[in-house]
Amino acid sequence: MPDVPRFYIPIGAKDLVAVIAVGSLPDVDRVTGRLQKIPGVLCRETSLLLRNVLA
Repeated sequence: MPDVPRFYIPIGAKDLVAVIAVGSLPDVDRVTGRLQKIPGVLCRETSLLLRNVLA
């Protein structure tokens, strides 16, 4: 998936974190919708990052 350059396996409540790189909110909906259709994905939670605070 070219829109998903990184996946992380975190410690805690989440099983997998997918970082997506898109240019618009409709693209966020499109990509997260595709991720939701992957077998075994039971739910999703979307967070938008506004900016990086560490240079």
